[in-house]
Amino acid sequence: MNNEIYPRQRHLISEIDSGLHFTVVGCGGTGFWVALLLAMSGARNINLFDPDHLELSNLNRLPLPRRVINKSKTAILNAVIRHLRPECSVNTDALATNFSLDLYEHNILFDCTDRSTSQELLYTYCREHNLIYIRCGYDGAHISITSHHSSWSNGEQDG
Repeated sequence: MNNEIYPRQRHLISEIDSGLHFTVVGCGGTGFWVALLLAMSGARNINLFDPDHLELSNLNRLPLPRRVINKSKTAILNAVIRHLRPECSVNTDALATNFSLDLYEHNILFDCTDRSTSQELLYTYCREHNLIYIRCGYDGAHISITSHHSSWSNGEQDG
């Protein structure tokens, strides 16, 4: 722990930096901030999952330059975290399937996806593996943080 950065958060940091492994699935408008704030709070082990590439329309929610458009969201977020907190270990993967999730260690999984089928898969995975599940989402009008998968999605059909 860097005592110069975190003197007022000693107790919080001892919990976050106790060897916990955090997983963030969905690294867009919500997941980007969840992962970044975890790293800024002292988390040392973060796994990032997202198959998407940054689009121009994502820049209304993220403080990123246009030159990163079309780059992998996980690669961009990894670079931001490593720049600000080089002591943080970050793993990246595209798809969060049962197989790919099994390749990484996790204690807490943040589901920042916008598709109900993904949310159900991740919720079930966490229940089967005794992981803490936290759903974080934004539908354009409401922010939700819950320990259950949401009944709303962005209206897109999975396919």
